[in-house]
Amino acid sequence: MAAKKKNERNWYLLVGGRESGPFDYEQVKEKISKGEVSSFDFVKALNQELWGTLLDNEIFNADAILAEIKSFDTIAGQTPNGKRKHRRSPILADVFVKIDGALIKGRALEVGKGGMGIEAGEGFGEPDSVVSIYCSPVSESMAFNCHAKIITKIKLSEGKYKYGVQFLKLSLKGETFLFNMLDAIEKIKEAS
Repeated sequence: MAAKKKNERNWYLLVGGRESGPFDYEQVKEKISKGEVSSFDFVKALNQELWGTLLDNEIFNADAILAEIKSFDTIAGQTPNGKRKHRRSPILADVFVKIDGALIKGRALEVGKGGMGIEAGEGFGEPDSVVSIYCSPVSESMAFNCHAKIITKIKLSEGKYKYGVQFLKLSLKGETFLFNMLDAIEKIKEAS
């Protein structure tokens, strides 16, 4: 049974294994916009037995979440001429996007404070599309979510492409992990 009124406090969130709530619709949307929860975190309505992701929930579907992101005036990490603002460093991580109900896997190759390079198949997305990405580097404890815009798609071989994505919104966990990792890499490079 879904929550009936947006202003009723009947939504519960499950983020990082911790349940919180109840929240009303606007409170959940505010948590999304602040990066406290992402479309991959879990939600359920009062009287619902099963948890589902925000992405899968009708009232919090990807179109509603991504509509807010598309309204941003600037895109993080891009200069006016479209060149990268931040250097990228190698990373090995599995990445997943959900497109039309299917979970599509790719592999992150490089990452910077503004975006990442990903190797994946045809269905990962098209340039100018906005996707919700779940990135799992090395261990699940470092996994994070983000919303990103696909900037480039280059064919590497039959059925394999390299995608350049630009971060629009990182989860707080993702921002902390990436910035700490990239700062550590810079310090190592400076020391050598």
